[in-house]
Amino acid sequence: MHSLEQRLEFINSHKPQLPDGDYRLTIQQTLSIDGEADAVAAGVAEQYVYFSVAGPRFTLDPSLVKSVFPPAKTAGSYDNVLPHIVLNRSTLPWERLIKNDDETYSDVPWMALLVFNQNEVSQYGLSPQNSTVADLQEASSDPVFPGLTPEVGDVPSQGVQVIDVPFKLLQATVPPTTDLTLLTHVRELVDGTTRPTQDESNLFPILVANRIPTAGQEASVFLVSLENRTDIFDALSAGSEDPETKYRLISLHNWNFTVDPMGETFSNYIEQADTPKNSQNTDKSLRMDLLASSGSDAETANSFLAAGYVPLDHDTRQGNHTVSWYRGPFLPGAPPSTPGSFPLGGVLSPDQLVKYFSDVGMFDTSYAAAWQLGRLLTLQNTDVAVALYNWKRRRALAHQPTPPPGLPYTSVAQAPPLPENVVQWLNDLAQYRYIPFNYLVPKEEMLPVESLRFFQVDPVWRDCLLDGAFSVGRVLTSDAVLDQQDLSKVFAQLEQPQAVCGFLLRSAVVEGWPHMRVEGYSELPPADNIDEEGFATTVNIVRKDTLGTDIALYLFDQIVQTVDLHEVPETIHFGVTYNDTAQPVSADDPSSNSTTQWYKNYRSVVTAEEMEGVYADVAACWDSTNQTLRMGELATALHAVGSAQVPEQAQGEDFSSNPWWVALQMIEGVQKVRLYVGTDGALPSET
Repeated sequence: MHSLEQRLEFINSHKPQLPDGDYRLTIQQTLSIDGEADAVAAGVAEQYVYFSVAGPRFTLDPSLVKSVFPPAKTAGSYDNVLPHIVLNRSTLPWERLIKNDDETYSDVPWMALLVFNQNEVSQYGLSPQNSTVADLQEASSDPVFPGLTPEVGDVPSQGVQVIDVPFKLLQATVPPTTDLTLLTHVRELVDGTTRPTQDESNLFPILVANRIPTAGQEASVFLVSLENRTDIFDALSAGSEDPETKYRLISLHNWNFTVDPMGETFSNYIEQADTPKNSQNTDKSLRMDLLASSGSDAETANSFLAAGYVPLDHDTRQGNHTVSWYRGPFLPGAPPSTPGSFPLGGVLSPDQLVKYFSDVGMFDTSYAAAWQLGRLLTLQNTDVAVALYNWKRRRALAHQPTPPPGLPYTSVAQAPPLPENVVQWLNDLAQYRYIPFNYLVPKEEMLPVESLRFFQVDPVWRDCLLDGAFSVGRVLTSDAVLDQQDLSKVFAQLEQPQAVCGFLLRSAVVEGWPHMRVEGYSELPPADNIDEEGFATTVNIVRKDTLGTDIALYLFDQIVQTVDLHEVPETIHFGVTYNDTAQPVSADDPSSNSTTQWYKNYRSVVTAEEMEGVYADVAACWDSTNQTLRMGELATALHAVGSAQVPEQAQGEDFSSNPWWVALQMIEGVQKVRLYVGTDGALPSET
């Protein structure tokens, strides 16, 4: 497994001190003298205090959902996974009870994940319907719903989403209470090796479904409420209900995805993006494709395109229309070693930064555009612009000549420090925040769909941007002189280190795996072990950000040669392993059952690593008709093979009734893709 700065710990549950609901606190007074109750005290009336513990009941705020797997609206080879949802509040699955004052349900979460395939959704109309809290406070027989007791804080007119599920689908999808407990646990992200006091921000409750989605179909997953739904478990236990009888369930959250056995996975998406879309751009740099035509004009144009330039329409100040070259701050290679002389701090107009290529008769507007953009963005930010202008007025007073003796006027000793909001604004611009995307990538062809493009940062472009921002209030030549004197001090106040290189990723993986982890290295791995871990010190990430639903930006403070992209611990998912019938499950035992379709390797409770050849046959715990897993039975089977073959790891204790242990056994490892920068195919990508 990949070595991470953080490690995962699994916890059975994180129950609140009090479940949600309305409470009455009774206050009684008892007084005894010499062992006999005082008559006066006995006559004192009881006092009552009423209070409520309020939490989600009918709807779930989207902010409480950290992530889901499989990702919503994606298509991939999810035909061996158990869908799950990660929540942002560690006590949420246990904040309510299926039935109060019943120990049978004391450890059972009040919510569950149900998975339906496309045919079931279509046949039974399993799309969310709109209802209200008032409707759900009333019992109903068609569809079956027992009604919920009103609580303080309930709003009768509040909208609620419900689904009506026939009993035969409940039989197929609702786990028994013992399995519901095993399918819910809490993960904790722990830094270092010392376990800290539990921090809510590092605790993530996970609910897992017990059904593998049907291959070749769209799957719909519903997080449903089981509060007061003992009627469902009683009916499932009796098994005598009419299969077509519909039960109403409150849908707290739902999402869809498509199961395509030949579809895309995390590594597939990354590898697609890393594959050059054109043979002319094999280095995967941020630039347009070169012209295929020949001749001197094409060669000249290609020299500009290779350097990251694009031709753009340009209306000059004199009203002439022409075409000029432009390139943003992200270059396909190293920035120019001699960018030219620019009077930064003394620029009064962007025209001073326009460069002219006399050999091709075209202008280079890159630095002029950066300067003007910085100025316009700052003028748009009124608070920063006013603060900067007022600071420059005070600075001008501080530089007034000393008046003759005897006059009442005295000059300011020194200019005040630059306002904090101005410094923060310049820091944000230095990290290329608030920059319109077409200034970073001026042509869509430079970053096509499903692509990854590496670049180096042009520090002069950034300096021109910052100088333009700092130019607010620069009117006179004297203002420019003072700005030139102060600009180096301003740059010294910027956060360090600054970005040197980075990459842009345009891919469905950005939306599907929003918490993707990225690590950059300044070296290449050893040629004889290209998947070696820890071969070099990681390079600091200056900025990582999502610029759109499918575009991510990563900036590094050093030149990187190797980049690892992988799923983070929160997206470790659950599932079973498919067995190619041509191969036995155990490599050490050729006679092992080679016809087993699904199996699950036992994981050591010490190392968390799968133990080769120690596995449980999933078929024995599998309802093939409904594609559901009897989790309790599988946990028992895994414990049996583990304790029998590796007793030192099992330590003589039966863990199979613990949700944390079941979670450990069922996880599927994260996928990782290693990319190499600028090697022109010398090393292949390694998954």
